[in-house]
Amino acid sequence: MTTSNQITLGHINDFFSLDADIQPLNVAPTATGGAGLIDYTEESFPVTSVPDWRESRTEYVKRVLDKDKILEERKHLGSINDSVLTINTIDDVEDYSTFHGSTVAINALDDEDTQNIYSTYFQNSSRIYDPDLAITSYREEILQLLEINPVVIIQGPTGCGKTTQVPQYILDYYQSKGSYCNIAVTQPRKIAAMSIARRVCQERKWQLGSIVGYQVAIDSRISSDTRLNYMTTGVLLEKLVNSKRMDMYTHVIIDEVHERNQEVDFALLLVKKFLKINSQRVKVILMSATFDSSEFAQYFSSPSHGNPAPVLEVMGKSKDVTEHYLLELKTLLKRIPEFDMSDPHIDSCLYDGVLNLMCVFDRIEKVEQRIPADKDYAPSRGAVLIFLPGLEEICELSNKLQAASVNKNFWIIPLHSSITMEEQTKVFRSAPPDMRKVILSTNIAESSITVPDVKYVIDFCLTKSLITDPMSNYTCLQLEWASKANCIQRKGRAGRVDIGKVYRMVPLQFYHRLPEYSIPEMKRCPLTKTILQVKKLNVCEPQDMLAYALDPPDLSDIGYAILQLKEALALTVKKNNPFDGDLTFIGRVMAHLPLDVKLSKLIIFGYVFHCLEECIIIAASLSLQSFFARPFQKTLDAYKSRRAWADNTFSDCLSYLNAYRTWKRLADQGHFHRPGGLPEPRWAKLNFIQLKRIKEVNLLVKDIKARLRRLNIHSDARFRFLNNEEPNIIILKMVIAGAFFPYYYIQESLDEKTVQRSINENDPLSTVSVSGLPPKHGILYATALKEMFACCSENISIEFEESRAYVRFLSNYVKNASLVHPAVYMAVKMRKLRIPLELSVFSPQEAERKTNQLLSSKSGPSNMLVSNRITVSEMSVLKRIQLPPLEMSITQIFITQVNNCGHFWARYVTSEITNLQNFLETTINKDKGRNLKHVTPHPKTNQLYLAPFSQNGQKSYYRVQIQELQLSEATVFFVDYGNAICIPISDLREIPESTPDVVKTPALAFECHLAEIKPSSCKSTSGNWSHQAIQWFKTEVSGQTLYAKIYSVIQGTVRMELIKQAHDGTILNINQQLIKLEFAEPAEESFASKQNHELRSNAKDYSSSSIISESSSRDLELSWNEAEDENIKKTGRTVKLHGPFNPLEVSYSGLTHLDRIKCTKVERDSVNSVSFNSEPQDSYYSMLIAASVGVGQNNMELILRNTTLLPKIRGLPTLICLLFTPYAEIRTNKDRTAYTGALCGLGFDPVTGESIYPDHDIELAFDIEITLDDIREINAIRMGFNLLLNSENDSLQYGTNPVSLIHENTRKTIIQLLQKKRAPKEPIYFTKSGRWNQILPELLLEASVENRADCIEVLPLHKPSSLASFELDSMSQHLKELYNMVDCGTSTDLQVIRCKLCSIDVTSTRELVKHLDSDKHQTKENFFRVGRKIKK
Repeated sequence: MTTSNQITLGHINDFFSLDADIQPLNVAPTATGGAGLIDYTEESFPVTSVPDWRESRTEYVKRVLDKDKILEERKHLGSINDSVLTINTIDDVEDYSTFHGSTVAINALDDEDTQNIYSTYFQNSSRIYDPDLAITSYREEILQLLEINPVVIIQGPTGCGKTTQVPQYILDYYQSKGSYCNIAVTQPRKIAAMSIARRVCQERKWQLGSIVGYQVAIDSRISSDTRLNYMTTGVLLEKLVNSKRMDMYTHVIIDEVHERNQEVDFALLLVKKFLKINSQRVKVILMSATFDSSEFAQYFSSPSHGNPAPVLEVMGKSKDVTEHYLLELKTLLKRIPEFDMSDPHIDSCLYDGVLNLMCVFDRIEKVEQRIPADKDYAPSRGAVLIFLPGLEEICELSNKLQAASVNKNFWIIPLHSSITMEEQTKVFRSAPPDMRKVILSTNIAESSITVPDVKYVIDFCLTKSLITDPMSNYTCLQLEWASKANCIQRKGRAGRVDIGKVYRMVPLQFYHRLPEYSIPEMKRCPLTKTILQVKKLNVCEPQDMLAYALDPPDLSDIGYAILQLKEALALTVKKNNPFDGDLTFIGRVMAHLPLDVKLSKLIIFGYVFHCLEECIIIAASLSLQSFFARPFQKTLDAYKSRRAWADNTFSDCLSYLNAYRTWKRLADQGHFHRPGGLPEPRWAKLNFIQLKRIKEVNLLVKDIKARLRRLNIHSDARFRFLNNEEPNIIILKMVIAGAFFPYYYIQESLDEKTVQRSINENDPLSTVSVSGLPPKHGILYATALKEMFACCSENISIEFEESRAYVRFLSNYVKNASLVHPAVYMAVKMRKLRIPLELSVFSPQEAERKTNQLLSSKSGPSNMLVSNRITVSEMSVLKRIQLPPLEMSITQIFITQVNNCGHFWARYVTSEITNLQNFLETTINKDKGRNLKHVTPHPKTNQLYLAPFSQNGQKSYYRVQIQELQLSEATVFFVDYGNAICIPISDLREIPESTPDVVKTPALAFECHLAEIKPSSCKSTSGNWSHQAIQWFKTEVSGQTLYAKIYSVIQGTVRMELIKQAHDGTILNINQQLIKLEFAEPAEESFASKQNHELRSNAKDYSSSSIISESSSRDLELSWNEAEDENIKKTGRTVKLHGPFNPLEVSYSGLTHLDRIKCTKVERDSVNSVSFNSEPQDSYYSMLIAASVGVGQNNMELILRNTTLLPKIRGLPTLICLLFTPYAEIRTNKDRTAYTGALCGLGFDPVTGESIYPDHDIELAFDIEITLDDIREINAIRMGFNLLLNSENDSLQYGTNPVSLIHENTRKTIIQLLQKKRAPKEPIYFTKSGRWNQILPELLLEASVENRADCIEVLPLHKPSSLASFELDSMSQHLKELYNMVDCGTSTDLQVIRCKLCSIDVTSTRELVKHLDSDKHQTKENFFRVGRKIKK
């Protein structure tokens, strides 16, 4: 047997080739285990039993601790000889032999180096400490406690100096003794670690990175001299886990322990363990302002006599801060709201109370500063810090304050994690004169940010905490009442420089009911990363380790985290143990990377598909706070920018990639430092990029690459994606889909008839609707509506009918895969962002008078009915050429502009059109255009002008309409040809008044689409026409007179079959030829197109002219000038409009058992937060991938984050699930003649037969034909993963394997799989949906390539059931030949004989006899015989 390090080139080529025979592979059984029964009796959906562990809580802790207690008692009874634990002691609870690290012990360090360092940095022998700091008077007591205790707890108020001074006390003390010390101080956030290190260096006049430095995840400023190292808790954890000891330090100080996040609690657990077994000489200090010190003291009680660790309480020296509660403010409130512990919320009357309270502050300050009462403000206005739970509440209060700010002079600063860094820095600036700084903040200002000039704190006593939803195991931000500890922290923000006041917007009695402390993160958040670190320690099962946590997590949370790690391929599925699994190579990589497990999986999958560089950038971007800026109240502009960065890929992940690469390329080229160039900050602001954060991503990218190099994982520069070519984009999207399994969602269906009705027969691709207008008077508000939608597009027309308005966006945009007008995305986003659409209404009498005046002027004779449908637009003098009437079925055309195969512009081939063309060219270019006048400084959109176009080196002028104006440039559309270009406005010319016929001549070109076809998914997986298809089309149609067989005329475009007649009389149907060449595939037309086609087909049965006149008589048209009248008086009353809406807007439903019963919502910042189905006539739908999923305020609503929309390919969800599921059981129909579906997930428990992770199981019913060859291709791709990620060590070791070939073949095979043409089929739903283990073992086909590779299975190969639909006669003949071979005794030694029924190879007649007589073969042959009889 060959090993994985000896895989041959031939083996790899054979494996990825569909022409090679299937070879058996000796692999571990799949989740089905090859066991089970088939029973096709009808049955309702099973109710999956809930394992006991899911309902367990912390009972396991008692079991683990009792076991530890028994072992400790044995020690005291003499079972263990050593009475004192040393570094080499093995604790009986676990095998701690693995804790021996390679770190140098303290006493082995060179004393001479220590003395040299001290002499360098300690020039002055005496050190005077700041007497104003409260901690200073406790210095001696702290040092004494450290001398006699291993653990000391310091509780001191914010600002007492403990973080900066205590480490210095220790360092100075050891320097005075000439003793070695090395101090680690942890901070929960990197900004704190960096700023505190800088502050200490400034205080001592040391250079940062010398004796004092910092280490955070993506930055480090330390040296060999560093003896005081401020670091994030995560950095310390990584050091402890890697070293499995902590005696590389003399002192470990864990600051802000009150935050109780997972890193802090796990660090405390490891510190406690290491103090006991191998780091007894290390001194540990725990510090915070507000925490239950007695709980920590007991946790670190002495193991010998049980005494708790000593607690030192520091009394503060800050200014007094008085506390006030809601009932004291009742005179400022309209009413006192009800407060309920089970219903945390902010009553709207409290916002008004805050506004009134601000006025009270002015009166207080005037009294304090002895300012006369008639003055508006005191000279010094204290800053106000208001704590709110989230961004929505910040916006609501901000709007109320801004409305009053005109008279009150408020300088409002929002403070939220999504706010740009530039806006956040405003909090540290002084307010402008006479302005009051008002900071609206979430709990980010509790401890991360200190604003020194805050005098007043207003606390709503609410917070949003990240929790795990018990029903779905997804995380959500839950609104809840803050703990008293949080409220005390908030109080500490005031009183830094002056007497402060805190106003808690709850009654005092209610405040006393608040919990003392918040729930620790370990008891409410996912544990995947923590458990991964436990597995990396490799000393015991996760539950045995976490039982020693300060607050152990529930057993169910451990179980769910283990399931998530198994689903992410980090752990193997261990039999009968839902709480453990062996760490895979993927898991070891994940443990080495500072990322979420899904993001680490993205990087590993990127390595397999040769896009490692791209996936590192995406993962780094997603792991940090978004570098896309969303300035406060500029969210619509931010969304527009983010869509531009996505570049029509409809992927948040790729928008990050595109933005980062653009910035990196410009920075590397020195673009930002060139004379006259755009400065980097200015570029970032214009492109809605947060410069500081994108630079943090750059540092993290470098860090990840360095970590991967240590694992022998490298990116190959030859395969770097340098552009957005289609194969690169589709590969990246496949990697994204694989990494984020099973967060898969499908577009919900739309009804075409409903779409057309709701948009009033307008084009749904470019129209939105609003409602709520004053009935029958809507036209009077046309200008106001135009201004509302100016942020989307200025080139619009509006149709009014009753109380509705239909806004049509007219720009001749380039139609991409979406087909939907970009302005429609922006308009619908306005509704999503709750941007108010408010109209100031006119007096009813005035509105009635003006409306009647307008309509009477347009209605003609008095006996003619007035239309209900009125359109207001930029009335262009240019008329359009008449499109083919109903009775015209075929016409000759000449194509003037090709946008792509399916979209082009053409002219009629008639002598009249030719004469008009010659007239225009001759008249316009008289004197070569030298006498043409420049346009006015402010040209208008939709108006007719002249613009130059050069062809064959000759410049001529042609008629154009302006589509868009941008500063000094204009996008113009050549109305007689169909092409659009961007030119300087200075190049435009007026049409001379002396040539009115130039204006009167209708536009000669009309818009065309090929009917009943669309781009082939075989050639283009993105939904766009391929480059080869466009080139072929241009070659065939350029310069040719063609026949257009009219299918329909809708929305001003002609849909047709295009027919070409060659010189020899040969007829070529372009539509059919595109399908034949596999550039296109048949497609169903839209409802409106089919309706018009039917009308045209029956045109001979009625008078078309009457229909046309009847249709046209319904509409009235007005210009913008006609609809506007500034003399109409407004009443001051406003109405709110509803919308904008578009009927193509879609939502998504999940594929997993859990998600399909939930509502879904894409997060507001995503490029897919507005999503459309531009082709509702299709019977299949697009698939959306989410990088992460959370739960909304409503437990039945899922929030999809960082989404990617996959190409619209028939059957793609089926292929994606089969490609990337950990296990699959493939379903067949009752007759076993076809594969009909699959159950995808983690498989089932072989003992109970129940699903391992039923919530995330996906039951698929195939809507395409899946064959055995398809499964072979899928297995080939999965085998590529197994070959490339085949390592039992912490790094990849390939030896002489042709690794590059495996990468290339895996990429090539997945592209082939996606491009394969598949027939659609009606889905057949499995009766026992969600049930595993439904296939007889003897029916399972062996996976290919037996005894060729002894490799670890990352993705186990699928083992489908054999089908009764084999070619029966051929199989019978094959079996007959095998038996004849045995009967005749034919010698076939050293030749391979294949049994096609069993997919088994033998190498001699003797082995063939044994195989044919085996139970396995006989069972399959019997089934084959039975199936053959049934078939006959």
